[in-house]
Amino acid sequence: MFHFDPIGIEGSLWVKALSFKYFKYFLGPIVIVIIAAMPSTLYAALSIELDGFLSTDNFKNSETTADSKSVYSLDFLANLDNKKQFYAGFHVGQVAVTETLASTTTTTFSSLDMGPFIAYMFDQKGSFSLSLGYNVKSTGTYNDGTNLAAGSGTSVLASFGVMPAFGENFYLGFKLNYYAATYTKEVVTTTASDISYTRTLVYPTFGLAWRY
Repeated sequence: MFHFDPIGIEGSLWVKALSFKYFKYFLGPIVIVIIAAMPSTLYAALSIELDGFLSTDNFKNSETTADSKSVYSLDFLANLDNKKQFYAGFHVGQVAVTETLASTTTTTFSSLDMGPFIAYMFDQKGSFSLSLGYNVKSTGTYNDGTNLAAGSGTSVLASFGVMPAFGENFYLGFKLNYYAATYTKEVVTTTASDISYTRTLVYPTFGLAWRY
């Protein structure tokens, strides 16, 4: 159902990797390889963080309108300096939005995103953070009540977090997030086409992190 821009067998893979069109597929593995190749003395901390948000809104009068939003994400990060302030790793997230208008038409949007992720902790305790991710793979579906469309593209996620420590190695708090997805390919039934669609969201999330 999803349409991806494949890398053909013709030509040199290394030459194609140098162009951004194909290099974006290598960003995630490159970040992981760089982190794995670093000596253990360079970084002294790992971070695994789970964030989520769920909201529902229902309005009833002569007609009913409703919407719901849910966001979940999982980040795997490694510390890059001995002050435990710079982190880099990989992000996986899902966004889902459902809207019902006038009790008759329901539209749904969902997206699965993954890509490299960086974070900066303003203090060594890690209570305040600023993070940025570029999801090189963003696959979304949109249903307007009549047609189901599958799209592919990229997305950006920027977050500011406040997560004080509680217990040993655990952090609990919230984030304010900005999410923007851009879709360049679309498949409706069996028809593929080039598109230029965007979806932006601003939302809070509650998070739990484990750092070692």
